[in-house]
Amino acid sequence: MFRFEDGIYYFQCLPPDVGSLDLSADTPMTKHAHEDPIRKSVYFQWWRYLCASSEYTQTCIKARRGEVRSEVFDHFGKVRGDDDFVAWWRDRGRYLFCEPQELGIRTLDADNWPDAPNDTLFENRLVVSLPVNADADRTISEVRALLNSRKPKDALRKRNKSEALFQPYTTKPDVNALDRLFKVWQCRLQNQSRRLYEVAIELGAKEPRIEAEIEDWRIKQTQAVSRDLNTVECILQHVAQGVFPVMGKSKAKGVEQHLAQQRLRLGVSPADA
Repeated sequence: MFRFEDGIYYFQCLPPDVGSLDLSADTPMTKHAHEDPIRKSVYFQWWRYLCASSEYTQTCIKARRGEVRSEVFDHFGKVRGDDDFVAWWRDRGRYLFCEPQELGIRTLDADNWPDAPNDTLFENRLVVSLPVNADADRTISEVRALLNSRKPKDALRKRNKSEALFQPYTTKPDVNALDRLFKVWQCRLQNQSRRLYEVAIELGAKEPRIEAEIEDWRIKQTQAVSRDLNTVECILQHVAQGVFPVMGKSKAKGVEQHLAQQRLRLGVSPADA
């Protein structure tokens, strides 16, 4: 849970650190912490790749002309690499990735208890009284047991299912890998005539000093950078459709199912897709 100036928000993945207060007991972390507290969030990487997608740029142009309908454009808007991510996140981005606000708990006390409780107060909700001074672990355990006893079995099986409008394609996105791949793509983009093994050198790879080993090393680095660029192209292609991150063609088998579930959350009928 993260507190912003207008309330508390819950995210399935770690959101970018833009000055919000982390209220989580256990802060989710990626494998490798970044120095930049914004870049370690998959949601920043999502925005970053979307900015770099030429396919999405074309979608924005056509959508603004009224030539196509795009639910991604409707929600993400026109994004560019030189835009202010923090402003976009506060104005638009956080609402795309947070869990629905109406699913949060409500506090009722003497000041706001309704005179005549109606059905909306009890619909899919349980009204309980919690002791303020009791052991917190015991209270949480009892509340969890109470909730589980009131849920049907099928709801228990999917109790951790996210209801956010847009959700990462994988349950645990490798933010460190996404950051590294983007750097490879950027380095190549800055100089298209640069050999692929030179991209690796530019990003820190050390060429062997023994002359007999250089050719094999360059071949391996060329192949590695080529694979990275192919992965990035796949990511850029699918992020324009609202699916992120698809880490290569071999990982794209579930994209259509992911899109179908996403459209349901967005309220898009199959006929309009």
